Amino acid sequence: MTKIIWIASYPKSGNTFLRALISTYFFTNDGNYEQSLLKNIKEYPREYFKFRPNNSIYKEAMQWKEKQLDINRSCKKFIFLKTHLAHCKVNDIYQTLVPNFSKCIIYIYRDPRNVLLSVKDFFNYDIESAKKTILDNKSILRFKNKDGLEKNYAPILDWASNYNSYKNNKNKIPTLFIKYEDLIKDTSDEFLKILEFLKNNNMSFEINKAKISKTVNSTTFNKLKNLEKKEGFIETIENGNEKSKPFFFKGGSRDYKKQLSSANSNEIFQKFYNVMKELGYINRRVNHL
Repeated sequence: MTKIIWIASYPKSGNTFLRALISTYFFTNDGNYEQSLLKNIKEYPREYFKFRPNNSIYKEAMQWKEKQLDINRSCKKFIFLKTHLAHCKVNDIYQTLVPNFSKCIIYIYRDPRNVLLSVKDFFNYDIESAKKTILDNKSILRFKNKDGLEKNYAPILDWASNYNSYKNNKNKIPTLFIKYEDLIKDTSDEFLKILEFLKNNNMSFEINKAKISKTVNSTTFNKLKNLEKKEGFIETIENGNEKSKPFFFKGGSRDYKKQLSSANSNEIFQKFYNVMKELGYINRRVNHL
């Protein structure tokens, strides 16, 4: 029996907002959000590997199948996992998302021009470093601790390649694509779409519209932002990260038109034109070229 339900995205594309909705709906009785609920949806591979000397993507990739097998052996009926992994193979051998253990995928995507700005703020990068991350089709995330040990080697590729890896997945794991901007604007309708997708993929639960309403009302971006101001953000605290900007910073209010130079916007536009057009990020009146 396959149990893993992936909540996948390129970094800074709304994954944590979606986790807040899902964890509140499935792991509470009343639909009221608390930060501790996020612990019900762990990040893979980050939370399943330890810091090691002389670590590498190949050393971790060799363990991906075994790790997911162990996760699938859980007594739970289903397991949600967050990931930024591209749906691909390393060395044409090691599959990031193993189909035998994967029930389905919810993939959330966001305008890459706003992703660029969020990556810049989150990692405290300058704009050139942020561009290098999302434009490089060989981008790999990794975490390093204060002792110089590393873990969480996650191939994320570039923004378009990450999306295409899920769109073109040859394993045909059922996948629902959610647009971040729609999730922010029409949260109730988009979340209902997600719940219906899960139910149609053999996840047994009742869809309760009253609970959906409570869940949505308790996880608005402003409420998540205000809670972070009051308590700090649980994952930043637990990972020992010190950031100059909050985790919930701009959200749906971020506007690349006001914050990104024309030159940088055009570079993203030209690099990702085909996928941006497919996903509706290019208006009929184009003045970028």
